[in-house]
Amino acid sequence: REGAKMMRSETYEKIVATIGAHGLRRQCIKVLSEEHPKISRETLLSIYSQHYQMHTKRIHGQHRQSEVMEEYFRQYEDSMRQGQSNPKLLLDMAQQVHTPRLATAKIHDAGATTILLHYNTALLSVIVQVQFSPVLFARIILEKFAISRGCVSPESNLSTLVSQWIKKPIFIPDSALCEQVKVCILNDPNYGPMAENIKHSVGHEYEFLLKEKLQALNIPFLDENDLRSRGYDKTPDFKLEIPIAVGEHIIHWIESKASFGDEHSHSRYLEDQFWSYQNRFGPGLVIYWFGYVAELDVNRDQGILLSDKFPSKESVFILHTS
Repeated sequence: REGAKMMRSETYEKIVATIGAHGLRRQCIKVLSEEHPKISRETLLSIYSQHYQMHTKRIHGQHRQSEVMEEYFRQYEDSMRQGQSNPKLLLDMAQQVHTPRLATAKIHDAGATTILLHYNTALLSVIVQVQFSPVLFARIILEKFAISRGCVSPESNLSTLVSQWIKKPIFIPDSALCEQVKVCILNDPNYGPMAENIKHSVGHEYEFLLKEKLQALNIPFLDENDLRSRGYDKTPDFKLEIPIAVGEHIIHWIESKASFGDEHSHSRYLEDQFWSYQNRFGPGLVIYWFGYVAELDVNRDQGILLSDKFPSKESVFILHTS
């Protein structure tokens, strides 16, 4: 049965289609909430964020082509020379970026090759307007700025320097650019130090919630730190010292995921984590707190169960050893 979190693939595909129809802009959450009133806002936000990041990974390389980066920086410097040094300049530019559908997009003008610019109306057939990550756009500008101002010495690393500037914009040697980068960080819900801190905080919150539920049932467990101290490299969030039975399934470990389980992320987790846990510790339970696509729960007989919540007290049986 489809619930407020667990959903059929058909529902998931409708949500993804709506996100795409709105150019992956965050404003689509309001529309999604109206179209799917029984699905929580947290679940819709998780689906949106994962789809946005998946898309960004696919098109990131196109924005980092040398000619494209040069053009972005030229536009930025032109705006600054024209006195458009408002704190939202980088954010506004990121929101106007168009993503080429093709790896390269060029036209010939009087024998010279010219980069297709985002405001060229002839590009409508090959370009889709999608808001680019403000922080990733700021990184491009910071890289070109660092090179143009001679901030990179032979013994320093450009990527490391820019990462330090993103984490602590106060060290950017240009007050206007410093403020513009701060605005990008504050307005990027998917990338950057603030977004990462929020993700880690939410992850820890749900791990703590799971720990409380285990303690309330007096189920002894080892957490990741305990397991690593014993020499394990890949570890679930909780290894149960005494296994439990949930329905007809035995559970030896539990993994907490403060996200939505879509096909892309779940396949990656299976390969990188879940099968390793199953091989080492036996059958286990994965909790996708923001829900998952129901059709992905197909590995129960192989020892990996999916859920969107901790099992009820009545359905949990502690298997005491003699």
